[in-house]
Amino acid sequence: TTYVYEMAQPMASYLITIAIGEFATHTQEGPDGLPITNYYPPTLAREMESIFDSQPEMIAFFAERFGPYPFDSYGALVIDDVRMSFALETQTLSLFGIGITRFARDLVVAHELVHQWFGNSVSLDNWGDIWLNEGFATYGEVLWIEHTRGTAAARRYLIDMYRTARLSSVTPGNPTLARLFDRNIYERGALTLHALRYEVGDEMFFEILRGY
Repeated sequence: TTYVYEMAQPMASYLITIAIGEFATHTQEGPDGLPITNYYPPTLAREMESIFDSQPEMIAFFAERFGPYPFDSYGALVIDDVRMSFALETQTLSLFGIGITRFARDLVVAHELVHQWFGNSVSLDNWGDIWLNEGFATYGEVLWIEHTRGTAAARRYLIDMYRTARLSSVTPGNPTLARLFDRNIYERGALTLHALRYEVGDEMFFEILRGY
């Protein structure tokens, strides 16, 4: 059997993966009829559906803040391998290891979705600027918490992030190769965006993000 895959928009080479196996399919519809197709290990389909159920609402929420969703489709691919403790923003079909999905639930779903705007649609020119990918995606977690759980919960999340960030000497914009994905790239990146929001106010902040 021959399958043909086509991506109409430009895509960085690291944003494609191939997964071969048996998957249960879960379809959803996003804003303006956007097709969403998720693939789960068959034995975990019901559990995963409960975690990814909010994707259409997330897309609508982030599109309001960042601008229209930049691609023709979206979805999630969950891999049932406990050794895979990460997720990756593969373009239009984010990749999730089962461990991080169970642990972070809606926050890792939001994180990889935000990458479709920041990291995929707007990509970096130099790996030293990886904070521009990860800082925006991590701040997306904050925005989702603020939207679903309230301002106080988002503030607590930021405070915990700050406490963790203080433990690392790695600075965004100047990471070493060995620590390219240090937690500080994520957390200080997100805190930088929050500081900008605090300085200019919500209206200007989201205007900046949409313009970027």
